[in-house]
Formats: sequence, structure tokens, C-alpha cells
Amino acid sequence: MSSNRGICQLCRQEKKLIKSHVIPKCFHKNMKADTNSYFLVHLNPLSSQTIGDCLFDKNILCASCDNSFSSDEKYTSIFFESLRSSKNQKEIESSQVDAISVKADIYHIKNCLLSILWRMSISKRLTNGLVHLKEKESILAQRLNDPKILDPTFFPFTIYSLRNAEFDPRSQFLCGTAHVSSFKNHDIYLLHIPDFFIFFHANETLNQHILPASYIDDQNISIIEAPTNEILYFLNMIYKDLSNII
Repeated sequence: MSSNRGICQLCRQEKKLIKSHVIPKCFHKNMKADTNSYFLVHLNPLSSQTIGDCLFDKNILCASCDNSFSSDEKYTSIFFESLRSSKNQKEIESSQVDAISVKADIYHIKNCLLSILWRMSISKRLTNGLVHLKEKESILAQRLNDPKILDPTFFPFTIYSLRNAEFDPRSQFLCGTAHVSSFKNHDIYLLHIPDFFIFFHANETLNQHILPASYIDDQNISIIEAPTNEILYFLNMIYKDLSNII
């Protein structure tokens, strides 16, 4: 059996590389069918297949570096599950957006989410081909697993709830990060997990006129209640023509 040795993209040491999930397995475990398999959709060209596992790369991380994100991934997946069951939420008083405020450990959530963005950028898998952080890859890697990642101006993100689009089966899909736009030097990427959009601002500043940040403080996070028309816009952008398979 091949040892699959190579340079780990996080610690930069030559080690045995493992099957590392770019999007953590705990994020899509509830998407498995009764057959313990996933329904995978390929958008270009449009096709579908049933598979036993997905969204991993065998050539990016050693076991130690991959495991360094485990506690953050578990915490964050439980956090999203609690949101789905509407626990520990309160309305935010704001004239600009409809949102809820949730108590949470932001370090775990931000470290997990930004590690996904980073893994998508360094992965050579075709499914992650729309994320190109370029020189920002090393900047982000230096802050992963470091409390400095909590700086609210560092790679801000916005979480949108898709509660208003339960009628659309695409809201339950999972899709690797899509490039939304480059707006005034703001590269924005979108990760879709069941019931949520997560927008990443791949820069160190945030124009609040583009999207409000979900960061409130180290123990509070805001979840935007996305209007139906916005949800449909992005679902149509990601899943252009799925009429033959949904």
C-alpha cells in the first residue's frame, strides 16, 4: 500500500498525507440516504451519481494538522444543528436587516469556517476549482488555530438562514464554495450547507454596504434571515438547471 507521502500544506513538513475532508464530514452526515450514500450532482456537464463519500482530498494535510480542526468542526456542526432547531436565539433590533443573535464561541466557528475556505483554495480537486485565494492562502494559514483569527476585520463572514426557502429542495443541498463576485477589490465566496449560506469576504476589510458581518463579539454571532428573493437569486446562480434531477 502506498504511504502517500508529501508536503502537508499547513505545517509544510513532509509527512504521510491522509484523506482529509475539505468540507468536514459532520457537516453533511444528515444528508446521507438510507443506503448510507450521498446523491452527488455534477453541474458541468449536468449529471448525478450515488457515492459513498465525497468532498475530500488525499493530498493536502497530514493527520496531525487535519485533526487540529476536529474540535472546531464538531462544535460548529452542533451550532448549526441547534440553529435548525431554533434554540438559544433572540431577535436583533435593527432597521437594516432581519437577524437573530446567538450566543456562541466565535473562535471555534470562525476557525472551522475559514479552515474550510482555505482547504478549498489549496485543494486541486475539480469540485473546489472556484476558490483562488492566491497569496492570501499563506496569510490565512498563519492564523488558523491561532486566537488572532478572531480579529473582526480578518476575513469577515456572513451567515444567512434559508428558513424562508424551505419550499425549495435546493435549500437542503450542499455545495462547495462558489465565487460570487469581485466588488471593489472584495472577493466574495459562497458556501452552501443545508439551510444556510455562508459568505466569505476574502480580504481584511469589510464594506458593510455589501453584506453585514455576522461577528458581534467573541461570544455572540448574528444570523441574517435572508429574504426569499435573495435566496432564490443565489440558488439559481449556483444550481442553474436542475429541473431534470430534483
